[in-house]
Amino acid sequence: MIVPHHNLNCHTVIYGTEGRCWIEVVAENGEKVFDGEVREGQILIVPQHFVVVKKAGSEGFGWIAVKTNDNPMMEALAGELSLIRSMPDAVLMHSYRLTIEEVKQLKKRRELTLLSPRQKSSQANLDMAFSSLLFLSIALLVITQSCSTLAGEETEEFHYRKCSLERLIVLEPSRVVESEGGKIEYWDDHNEQLRCVGVALVRYTIRPKGLLLPFYTNVPRIHYVLKGRGVQETIVAGCRESYRSQSDEHQKINAIQQDDAVAVPSSSAQWFYNTGDSDDLVLFSLIHTANKMNQLDLTFRSFFLGGNPQEEPKSSNRSKRWGWNHREWQQKAERSGGNVFSGLAPETVANSLNIATELADKVQGIKDSRGAIILVEDGLGWLSPEQEEEEREREKRHRSSSTANGVEETLCSLAYVHPLGEPRMHADKYNPRGGHLTSLNTPNMPILEHLQLGVDRGVLYEDAIMVPHCNLNCHAVIYCTRGSGWLQVVGENGRMLFDGEVKEGQVLVVPQHYVVVKKGGAHAFDWVAIKTNDNPMINPLAGELSLVHAMPDAVLMNSFLMNREEVMGLKNTRKELTFISPAQSWSPT
Repeated sequence: MIVPHHNLNCHTVIYGTEGRCWIEVVAENGEKVFDGEVREGQILIVPQHFVVVKKAGSEGFGWIAVKTNDNPMMEALAGELSLIRSMPDAVLMHSYRLTIEEVKQLKKRRELTLLSPRQKSSQANLDMAFSSLLFLSIALLVITQSCSTLAGEETEEFHYRKCSLERLIVLEPSRVVESEGGKIEYWDDHNEQLRCVGVALVRYTIRPKGLLLPFYTNVPRIHYVLKGRGVQETIVAGCRESYRSQSDEHQKINAIQQDDAVAVPSSSAQWFYNTGDSDDLVLFSLIHTANKMNQLDLTFRSFFLGGNPQEEPKSSNRSKRWGWNHREWQQKAERSGGNVFSGLAPETVANSLNIATELADKVQGIKDSRGAIILVEDGLGWLSPEQEEEEREREKRHRSSSTANGVEETLCSLAYVHPLGEPRMHADKYNPRGGHLTSLNTPNMPILEHLQLGVDRGVLYEDAIMVPHCNLNCHAVIYCTRGSGWLQVVGENGRMLFDGEVKEGQVLVVPQHYVVVKKGGAHAFDWVAIKTNDNPMINPLAGELSLVHAMPDAVLMNSFLMNREEVMGLKNTRKELTFISPAQSWSPT
């Protein structure tokens, strides 16, 4: 048997070359989409991120797997390098309702990829198996490179839809899923504006002592902490556990608080816990469905590793895609929701994790009714992030002479949390009477290069204006975090697409190159703008650095039918760069 795993960055086409094999494939929410035999000469397609388990028949099974990436990566859900081993014991205890002894048993599986029928391994057999896999990988390398190039071109064409927007409107969540420890609010992922810019939006509200269960998604995302404080872990494939002791091991745990930005690469598992006594932990999350790492469609997918999320089915088109009839779809919709283990056979889970069937039932969580966010009444018993930092420094000194694996020098060592709570202290643009703007990009948060996302956090004081500008290389999704603002958005040919107020909790989408101007409301306007580029650039249309200021006088005179004095006034009267103080009032009407 090959342990349950999923492909991080590619689809897989499996072709049976000899023998036969029983294969299980599970989609998001534990939906089993295949459970059957694959024989010699048959093909099975496994989409990106779908969990797959292979078990050879009595005569063995030989296969080749062609993948749509020249550097395919997989992540195991069982064994020495699995996601489970990278999570703290306390998170596993409460996610699966286990005792500490059961958690230790769950983490005990030491094999990497291949499991022998009787859970005993001959090193010679393992060496032979890995050599065979290596031979197949080398033999298919040229084919894979060709396929990945074609797939990349098709994916790019498929992801970017036409943005025929006649108008823009403010957006609010359209669906709420309640859980024991909080709620998850979803914006309509079929909304024309969100489809245009290739994003999905979610807002999480986690009550005190609430735990958002571990999950991974098919695309990268950025969380912005709107309220509260807590801790979280981002589990990156290929990274070693940075905290170890005799009783526990896991990757880095980060402390988070209001106005922090949390970056999560594609396929990285994550969980959040509210450490506050009275305040909810609220997160606004942008998921970049059009990101080049995503080879699936523009549907946002969550793959939970524990519990029973009990989410509603997102689209009835699923029945058509998988060839199910209406009755089969209804049956699956009635029991939709669940973690990725719930879609596998109990015997498969037990054998993969080397645990008893009774324990496998707890891992599958089919009878768990707590939802995606659970309450941990007694809290989570672990070291604080500050204590863990000291532990990691001691471990670094111990292993300073060891050889790194390459991944560790990049993703594993980068910061995933960046504070934006005091933008005036580190503002990129500041006007003492107008407002301030702080930007996150690759130079000050290198992990964003892997996400292809950036963040602006801005504040406009009452009646202050941010000069008209457009985003040169990205779309922008503006979320009002406090107060309100009046915004205008203009498309091509001077068409006014939006002219209205954006209030706290509302979202406005501004497509690339569309001109936008913002004015602070009566109680100022505080916003965060998540952008679809890790080095976003804006082009102001007014002020000292504007396009108008850079044009020759003669061009402006003829373009605007002005005389030279009028042009000089146009170019030189406005000296502010980005923010205009409210000395000269502007009415949105």
